[in-house]
Amino acid sequence: MAIIAICNQKGGCGKTSIAINLAQAFATNGKDVLLLDMDPQGSASDWRSIALGSGPAFDVREIERSDLLRQARALRQIHDVIIVDCPPQYAQPSSAAIRVADLVLVPVQPSPFDVWSTHAIVDLIKARQEATQGKPLAAYVVSRAISNTTLQRSLSEALSQQSLPVLSSGTTQRVAYATTAAQGKTVFDGRPTTARREIEAMHEEIKEMLNDDE
Repeated sequence: MAIIAICNQKGGCGKTSIAINLAQAFATNGKDVLLLDMDPQGSASDWRSIALGSGPAFDVREIERSDLLRQARALRQIHDVIIVDCPPQYAQPSSAAIRVADLVLVPVQPSPFDVWSTHAIVDLIKARQEATQGKPLAAYVVSRAISNTTLQRSLSEALSQQSLPVLSSGTTQRVAYATTAAQGKTVFDGRPTTARREIEAMHEEIKEMLNDDE
């Protein structure tokens, strides 16, 4: 049973796209998954309302900070994996998600501004880790990169000098992410694509971090 929080105070970093597709990856592999939408914009919840016809293999619920702190222990008993889509700002909801998480993912796009914008969230994660003997686990995940470019390589070098590790898997600029989201679907719907393989690689890497061999 694991809680995965996806946090970044900068909007437009691909946070919700990673959340819904990662949730589907776990569900496709037989896990009971709950996606908690803490974002006031409600992007994940809006996506779920579009998906009602076909229906994803997991539930999506909106939740407030106080409810997350109060319900986290009970939700762990019900669901195998809980993914929390945090709001795009440094705020109390993100702090609450980090407090209850087993793993925090910090999406970052290939831009120095995006790297700089993560410092407040990373400081919050590091403070929590120091108070709780290294928990939660945390890592950057490169989002919406353009493959094999100087900018992507520069981002990897910049992140390697930060205080969190970087997942070897990540997402690139793929039409499949936008088109499937607009249809209330995920990259797991339809034929296999590069986008799906990216999420599958992320899923496997996260399972390994969480020592989940099932």
